[in-house]
Amino acid sequence: MNIVFLDALTLGDMPELESFNELGTYTQYPETSPEQRLERSLSADIIITNKVKIDSALMEQLPKLKLICVAATGTNNIDLDKASALNIPVKNVKGYSTNSVAQLTFGFIIELYIVFLFMIPM
Repeated sequence: MNIVFLDALTLGDMPELESFNELGTYTQYPETSPEQRLERSLSADIIITNKVKIDSALMEQLPKLKLICVAATGTNNIDLDKASALNIPVKNVKGYSTNSVAQLTFGFIIELYIVFLFMIPM
């Protein structure tokens, strides 16, 4: 199984994800330009991407592709209709920050309440 991460640098400092080697051959690239997508993905069974666009034209040229993993919550860089038509599942990291966003929102609400409470003369 060949696993290719096309833009690992988008996660911050280059992550050490060599544990993927336990599942097969793992290759990561810091960045991938549109012109490099095909060459780097041609032998991939699994593509991991964050920002690199995986469109229908690319998918049609990747007969081995079995799975696309998006290292983010959004999947707007993937042609989901084409992936579905080719029976290629697309997985993302949905909901990874839901609790944190809710906590931060309530923290801001409390902070604004306190600020307005002390701004209003009695």
